[in-house]
Parts: sequence; C-alpha cells; structure tokens
Amino acid sequence: MSLDPLLSPLVHLPHLIAVHKVAHRLDVKPQTVRRLIRHKKLPAYRVGARLRVDPRDVDAYLLAHRVNGSNGSSGHGNGGGA
Repeated sequence: MSLDPLLSPLVHLPHLIAVHKVAHRLDVKPQTVRRLIRHKKLPAYRVGARLRVDPRDVDAYLLAHRVNGSNGSSGHGNGGGA
C-alpha cells in the first residue's frame, strides 16, 4: 500500500512546540527563546506568524550548553555561556 504523495512528507515532520512552552521548559522568558532563535543558536520553524521549535533541538541546545558532565567536549565548562 502506498501513501498519498501529498501526505508522505507529513510522516517525517517533528512534533513542534511553541516558544512559550520552550521558555517554560528552560525557565526563561519567551523573549530569551526568541533571541536564541534570532541569533541562530536554537533552530526554529515559522508556521504562519508563529515560531515553533523541535523539542529535540531544545535537548541538543541544553546538551551543548551543559556546564558539568560529559557532552562530547572537554567537560571543563570552558568556552560555554548562553
């Protein structure tokens, strides 16, 4: 059975969340999330007039800005900062 070609791209779309939900998760203001998006530090999608974020990108942002522990970097907390 084949999928309708118009619907098949929808199968791969991530579940996107609103800026205010990202802000709540990070315990920051929505303006901070918008600034991260504007400065290309957090990828986002524009859906109409609204910005939406893939939760996996939020996870990746958090891992990249982790101060302690292992994140694939030296683990010393040097060069970080959000």
